[in-house]
Amino acid sequence: MWVCRLARLFVTSPVQLEATITQVVAEITKKSPSQIAPSANFRSDLGMTSLEHLELLLILESKFNVDVESQTEADSVSCVQSAADFVRRKQSSEA
Repeated sequence: MWVCRLARLFVTSPVQLEATITQVVAEITKKSPSQIAPSANFRSDLGMTSLEHLELLLILESKFNVDVESQTEADSVSCVQSAADFVRRKQSSEA
């Protein structure tokens, strides 16, 4: 558990968190990070499939040690900004 908490220290600022999520989204969608605006919808703007969205959620869970506990939470992660908000909210509630 302490390793996961230590890992969170490496992504401290909102800018770093968004940059990390943007990089993950870029790898999944095979787009350049410069093509991914923080408010771009994963599905309608970036063409992410349901399976790719699930992959993103699993990566977020693993990389940031958070749990997506419901379909409502999964649906709330619709762009880089909402993904970053989700991670920050979950990490602060688990601290």
